[in-house]
Amino acid sequence: MGRLPEPRRAHLLDLAPGRRYAPAAVHKALLEPASCALALAAAVGILAGCSPAPTTPPAANAAPFARFAAPARVADGTEARFDATSSFDPDGTLVSYRFTFGDGTPDAVSAGPEATHVFHGPGDYPVHLTVTDDAGATGEALHTVHVSLAAPAACDDADPCPLTQVCDTGTCYNTGPGDACASDADCTAQGTGCYGGACVPPECQVDADCGTGAECRGGLCQPLPAFDGGTGGDAGPGGGAVDAGTGGATDGGTADGGMTDGGMMDGGMMGDGG
Repeated sequence: MGRLPEPRRAHLLDLAPGRRYAPAAVHKALLEPASCALALAAAVGILAGCSPAPTTPPAANAAPFARFAAPARVADGTEARFDATSSFDPDGTLVSYRFTFGDGTPDAVSAGPEATHVFHGPGDYPVHLTVTDDAGATGEALHTVHVSLAAPAACDDADPCPLTQVCDTGTCYNTGPGDACASDADCTAQGTGCYGGACVPPECQVDADCGTGAECRGGLCQPLPAFDGGTGGDAGPGGGAVDAGTGGATDGGTADGGMTDGGMMDGGMMGDGG
């Protein structure tokens, strides 16, 4: 009797070293996503025909928000104090504060939010603040300091500051991003309103416009509160910015947009208990 023919061998696919698969099985696996992911992932190591899992791109860095308190008026040759404690970065950390005093003197740059300066000669000096976050983004704010030969009258409960300012240790301070306006009526450029004392477009319409670590209040982005209640009580704005209206004054001062806890309004400006 002659030799029996050898059994016919099915054509197998070499998809990985030492592993062979029938074409029909591979075809079925590639047509069924669940089978593709579960059966071939471990056995083959290369998923031909399977789409990679989608990846979420990193969120874009949000720019920081600059706010600071500046004396509205000071006497020639006396020390003026500035506090940018209310500046914040919604998704990172502020690493630099730069004050430019508008009188030709060198800028004051530091990692802390406080600065002092002495102006020589009466006049109006524009003081700029630039804050920089840990990703290199910047935010800016501006206040004008009026310097006079005579010392300005001290403010108190009997002689309060103008509605857009707050009184601290006898001095009226402008707070927030600017001091160019008291209400929307002061802003003439199209699309602008009075937000935190500045004639600018609103920073936000909804919370999502402010980044993950802030919320939208009265057209201004404000840091999320660390806890309810605050420490300012009824003594003053206590931190945060413009809470009602479009950046005009509420709650007896420049409404929320003033100094934060530990700075002005909470134990005196820069926490010196005055």
